[in-house]
Amino acid sequence: MLDGRGIGPARIRSVAVDKGVITREQADALSDQEAINLIYRPGLSTAAKVSNLPGRGVGMDVVLSAV
Repeated sequence: MLDGRGIGPARIRSVAVDKGVITREQADALSDQEAINLIYRPGLSTAAKVSNLPGRGVGMDVVLSAV
């Protein structure tokens, strides 16, 4: 849900663990900034549903490499 409150490090940690990107122990050891940086990992999305509409479903890894 878009709530305008910014990026939630706890949510990113949770999704990364659920998707097997990192272990729970690794997630617990991350600072909030390190957790936020996980959004740049290929394939990691916190979206409940990814669509093919422009601006949706494009990974932040692609955005980072383009910038």
